Amino acid sequence: MTCRDPQDALLDVQHMSGITPPDNFRYVIPEDETDMRHNQEQPFCSLDPSCPCHEDPLLTAEVNAQLTEGLCTSTEASRIVKGEQI
Repeated sequence: MTCRDPQDALLDVQHMSGITPPDNFRYVIPEDETDMRHNQEQPFCSLDPSCPCHEDPLLTAEVNAQLTEGLCTSTEASRIVKGEQI
């Protein structure tokens, strides 16, 4: 048994049902992946454990303040700094 691309299966179903897939869109590929890793809402990345964001004193102090104020648990704070918390 071979694996098929899910997109191929979708196109087969669309073709069999008479639905034409749209051709008026473009794929967007980010040029700089750091824009995807670090932003205002998610300052810690999960892609690179050696990234300096995980040791940034300002960022970790903000998470520590949330922990002290009871806004997150210690497990959540740890996951935030690791970039694993959504």
